Amino acid sequence: MTAISKAMAKAAAANTTLPTIREIVSRLRVFSTCDVADALVRLGDKKGGFLHGISARTPGAAPGTPVKICGPAVTIRMCNYGGGLGQALKPFVEYNEPGKIMIIETPDGKAAKISACWGSLETARAKILQAEGVIVSGNVRQVSDCNEMGLPIFSRGTAALGTREHMRLAKANETITIGGVDVRSDDMLLADENGVVVIRYGRIQEVLESCEYGVRHDKAARQAISSGSTMKEALRHARYVSGLPVERIGPLRL
Repeated sequence: MTAISKAMAKAAAANTTLPTIREIVSRLRVFSTCDVADALVRLGDKKGGFLHGISARTPGAAPGTPVKICGPAVTIRMCNYGGGLGQALKPFVEYNEPGKIMIIETPDGKAAKISACWGSLETARAKILQAEGVIVSGNVRQVSDCNEMGLPIFSRGTAALGTREHMRLAKANETITIGGVDVRSDDMLLADENGVVVIRYGRIQEVLESCEYGVRHDKAARQAISSGSTMKEALRHARYVSGLPVERIGPLRL
């Protein structure tokens, strides 16, 4: 059972209504990954849900717009060639779903360092399946061709080699781990020019609230700085006018 399915079952048992995925995405995507990472740190997640080292490889979906994707995760784990679940599985790109983001964990070792599991063919198919975008912990290739198709792609690097005799599918829609951060099927992903963050589905509401507080805080601090305040004065002022409780914004930054 996915995180969304569990939440829906819990809400049904409590006779409450959950926001739709579209509503969650609409609220979440107004924030940056920096806003979300800061919010998660305030809520006790020291890593801030940040997937270190992964950055955008393609431009925004529309010409001249910053790259940004937001949606539930479709998780894929790749393994070294010779392992995995065998030929009975469908090609991993077929697990893409409309509005969701495929996130791929590649194995440690030489195979994943010298090869790429994502390229132009996968991009073309993911576009047909109406995927929101793709995030790869390893490499992608055929970047120019991918750019032309307009699917936002994030990765750690690029490589000329494909997966043949290097990698294959191991698991689909199970928990994966990237940079020490767990990603579960249907966790919420947000990616932009600053990087990629993951949010547990069950924490969405408190993260959104913390983001709203944090944005108010930073706006107030910038206004105070523009008016001539020192950093210390600006942060002290912002803490109170933002409405953010002291215990949720952490120690005063000097």
